[in-house]
Amino acid sequence: MQGTRQAVVELLRQRTEVSVRELAGALGVTQMSVRLHLAALCRGGFVTSREIHQPIGRPSHCFRLTEKASDLFPRAYVRLADLVFAAATASGHEESLRTALVDELMRRHGAQLAGGSLEDRVEALGDILAQEGFTPSVEADGQGLLLRTGHCPYEGVAARHGCLCDAECGFISLALGGDVLVERVEFRRGGDRDCSYRLRLLPRFEVVSSN
Repeated sequence: MQGTRQAVVELLRQRTEVSVRELAGALGVTQMSVRLHLAALCRGGFVTSREIHQPIGRPSHCFRLTEKASDLFPRAYVRLADLVFAAATASGHEESLRTALVDELMRRHGAQLAGGSLEDRVEALGDILAQEGFTPSVEADGQGLLLRTGHCPYEGVAARHGCLCDAECGFISLALGGDVLVERVEFRRGGDRDCSYRLRLLPRFEVVSSN
C-alpha cells in the first residue's frame, strides 16, 4: 500500500472517525488527494462513511475503518502459534496438541466427509483442505491416487514444528477411513516442493487384521 494511503488508514485507526478536511489537514495533503484514497479504500471494503447533517450548508461525511481493514495491519498469529507449539514441546504435551488439532478438524468438517468410493472421499477431502487454505490437487500415479496439498497455510509454523505436519497427516487418514492407506511421499520439511500423499484402498485381509 502506497505511503499516503497507508497514512490515511493509520490515522483512521487512531481517531476512529474522521472527515476529509481533518485527514487532509493532519497529513498535509489536498482534500482531493484524500478523497481519491478514500474512494479506493471504500471500493475495497476497508472504509465506510456516514453522512452528517449540518445546521447550515451541505451535509458532510465522516469515514471509519471496517472490520475487513484489520487485514491491512500486521498480525502476530505466526509468532503466537510458534510460542504455543514450542511450549507444548517443552512441556511434553506435543502429542496431546497433535491429537487436539486432529479432533478439532474432525469437529469442524466431519459433516462434510463422504462415504462411497475412494475417489468420492478424496474429492470431499479436497474441498475441506481448500477451505483450510490449501490448494489441493489429485492425480492417479499407477499405485493409487496422489494427493498434493499445494500451498500450505501453516508453512511459517510447520517449518519449525513437525507436530503440525503430523496432525495434517493424521486428519487425512482419519477423514478417509480405516480402509485407506495414507503414505506421505513428499514432504516440504524434507526439501520437497509440496507435501504429497499416496492413497490406496487396503486389501481386505489388511482391513480385517487391523480391526
